[in-house]
Amino acid sequence: DNIHYKEWFSKDISNEIYGRIFTLKNIDTSNVKNFISPLPKRIDEYCGLDISFYRDNINFSSKTASVEDLSSIFDDNINTFWEARQELPFVINLGSEIELMKIDKVSLKVGKDGSDSINRTPSEIIIFASNDKNSWIPISEIKIDSNIKNGENKEYKIPSENYYKYYEIYFPATFRSDIIRIYELDLNGCIKKSLWRFKLKLSKIIIT
Repeated sequence: DNIHYKEWFSKDISNEIYGRIFTLKNIDTSNVKNFISPLPKRIDEYCGLDISFYRDNINFSSKTASVEDLSSIFDDNINTFWEARQELPFVINLGSEIELMKIDKVSLKVGKDGSDSINRTPSEIIIFASNDKNSWIPISEIKIDSNIKNGENKEYKIPSENYYKYYEIYFPATFRSDIIRIYELDLNGCIKKSLWRFKLKLSKIIIT
């Protein structure tokens, strides 16, 4: 019998098909011709994106804290906020195993709740990046303007042009409080997907 596969398959899927056929039919692999050939590498890049949905978990200093709902930080609503009385730094981890990211802009919005809005606001943001979670590179250190006002939005450009799998967003201190409060944080940038494509032109299995 001849089996012809005319669709596009990934290398892993096609190998799985061959393996199952060999097991079920006890086929001599020398009789199998695999015509899978790689096509040129395709890189898909998408910019101007909100990449905050890649947030992984929240760390306070060396401890990992479970925070059920951080949506108020990313809900585009200056009337809501997230805050905590914890040992600093407060850390937001971003990461993806299959995509590369580049942060090119950070925006921090301050609420309109008087002195608490200012005093509890982070006074600094430090961004680290890595591709293996072992070696971390500082790519930006943002000093928040101490004259920031209630209801104000501050935008900061990130100079790095490199892509990474993982980021750590550090908030090491507030202006004048042991409570950290974040009304709104926007993380904008680009996503890059790097894929190898395989075309299965024809696979012929000869059963004797």
